[in-house]
Amino acid sequence: MKRENYNIRIEVRDENGKLILDENGNKQISIQYDVDMLTDNMEYNLRHLANTLKAWMPNRQITIEASVFNTISRTYMTMFSFYAEENRFVKH
Repeated sequence: MKRENYNIRIEVRDENGKLILDENGNKQISIQYDVDMLTDNMEYNLRHLANTLKAWMPNRQITIEASVFNTISRTYMTMFSFYAEENRFVKH
């Protein structure tokens, strides 16, 4: 099984699809962190994370992306996405 370092990006929007504002009125675009994961378990991991977040924030729209860093282009490439509202996993 292949392990890879993924950058996980979680975007949370309100029930109307608007970005959440912090206490100063600034838009909060996303939460990001890096984690080593088994690629074969990606759908399960993203689905589990989305279900946990939905339990805490049931009226929010949640999108999770897993990206890898491309050393040639020096950018992140999105490899997987999970759309909690649609219960849809996408392998890019």
